[in-house]
Amino acid sequence: MICIDHFALAAQTLQIGQEYVRRLSGLTIPLGGVHQGMGTHNCLMATGDDSYLEIIANDPNQPNPDRPRPFDLDNAEVVAKTAANPHIQTVILRTCDAARDIRKARNAGVDLGNIVDAARGDLKWLLVMREDRTLALNGTAPPLIEWSIGPHVSQSMPNKGLILIKLNIATPQADALNALFKAIDVQDDRLGVEYAAIKKITATLELPSGQRIKIG
Repeated sequence: MICIDHFALAAQTLQIGQEYVRRLSGLTIPLGGVHQGMGTHNCLMATGDDSYLEIIANDPNQPNPDRPRPFDLDNAEVVAKTAANPHIQTVILRTCDAARDIRKARNAGVDLGNIVDAARGDLKWLLVMREDRTLALNGTAPPLIEWSIGPHVSQSMPNKGLILIKLNIATPQADALNALFKAIDVQDDRLGVEYAAIKKITATLELPSGQRIKIG
């Protein structure tokens, strides 16, 4: 079974991403760390049910990486979109067997990529990415992540009572994405897919006060 692990809010800088979330929620997403060699860094906050919000941006203190940054972040259209406003670039789905699910996706006609070792400080994980770091299904298909056995990484993140209620992927590739999710056994009541002419991912979150907000 595959479920939501986290969602990545792309911003031109971490400070711009933080201010965007603070304006909507009143909460400050703390700094996370550096993805050495990938050219990015992040801010992180737990969002309940073993999930978290990541603000991701290019790290000005790193040289440009040898290959494109993950999650299509170097795509010219994505760069322009990020420069205009922070936006949820992708959802990252958690699996316990990335190799198995790569095969399932390929059998369904979708190449999610290959397993890549990733790290941030002492934290290590497996990420499924394509060689050119683009997202499958024309930028719509979420990448897969596999953590080592044990408590989910969100358990050690700052937690200010922000709860993920719903993640909705609106995309021209809705039918193909639903077929992929069925093939790899995605099961998460918080995750929805609908058709739209332009891709847009929206997260509904509940604040400690009980108020609900949308970001994306």
